[in-house]
Amino acid sequence: MMIDNAFLFETIQRTIKAIDLDLSNSCDKGIFFAPELFISFRIGQELIRNRESIFESNRVNWLRETKIVETGLHDVVFELDHTKVVFEVKLRNNIEAYRSDILKLRKLPANHLKYFIVLLDSFTQENDTRLVGLELEFKQTILNMGHSSFPTWNNWYQKQVYCNLNLYQILS
Repeated sequence: MMIDNAFLFETIQRTIKAIDLDLSNSCDKGIFFAPELFISFRIGQELIRNRESIFESNRVNWLRETKIVETGLHDVVFELDHTKVVFEVKLRNNIEAYRSDILKLRKLPANHLKYFIVLLDSFTQENDTRLVGLELEFKQTILNMGHSSFPTWNNWYQKQVYCNLNLYQILS
């Protein structure tokens, strides 16, 4: 099964920016105001809407917060024929939480496609050093499928903060 990773990232990026804009317009907040589960749901919703372009199939079943094997719950899962496409989403967290999700995804069966979506708060638009370190640590296991950064609101900091969005594909 082939996935259009470029369109996948574009769809996720568009969804994240739409949530950020909606929160900015409605309550002067940004993407980091939204709960992780809400963000995961909205990503799933947009991916299922664009299933033909992303998954090259109309026969896609969307599952939400689904337990697979012994790896626990996964944020967004799509079933296609005899395989699953699994997404973990992590919002504003630490390196240990990111590492934990990567290891969790690596435990899934080899026939599953595994993706990790990170929304990290940073003071810079460049890819945050925490994520660069993670990419080095798992260089044989993860592929960066896209990076985007945009200014957003965050009530934890006095200065401008950016949302660093990264999409990783986790290799078996």
